[in-house]
Amino acid sequence: MRTKISNKKRDGFAGELLISIPQNVLAGAIQKGQILPHQLYVSHIGYFPKALYHYCQRPQGCVDNILFYCVQGKGYYTLAGHTFTLNPNQYVIVPATDKPLVYWSDTEDPWSIYWVHFTSDALQAGLPHRSGTRSAIHSS
Repeated sequence: MRTKISNKKRDGFAGELLISIPQNVLAGAIQKGQILPHQLYVSHIGYFPKALYHYCQRPQGCVDNILFYCVQGKGYYTLAGHTFTLNPNQYVIVPATDKPLVYWSDTEDPWSIYWVHFTSDALQAGLPHRSGTRSAIHSS
């Protein structure tokens, strides 16, 4: 695993697809009752194909839960001081946290990932860190 990435990119990959709903739009929809606080909602969703040099460091964590699904290549993420590998046909749900979070693509075999940021007031009690494949689920 290489951890030194010199050409770090958060996004901007050839063929990427992404949709982000601005926070003020989500907040307005909740305030108007268009989204009920206990409902799960998506704030960002996307696909990064062969995301060479993908790197995202979140020193204050992320207010959303994040689902990553790797379809090709591999990547890594560090959560609570532990580093994990994400391989093809594996997913992980990273719970919302105020702790540092880092994720990045392997420089020799960059991942292609689908990702979703989602939240709900009902999830504020805490969503466990989960990972697995289509045939198995692991919690930690």
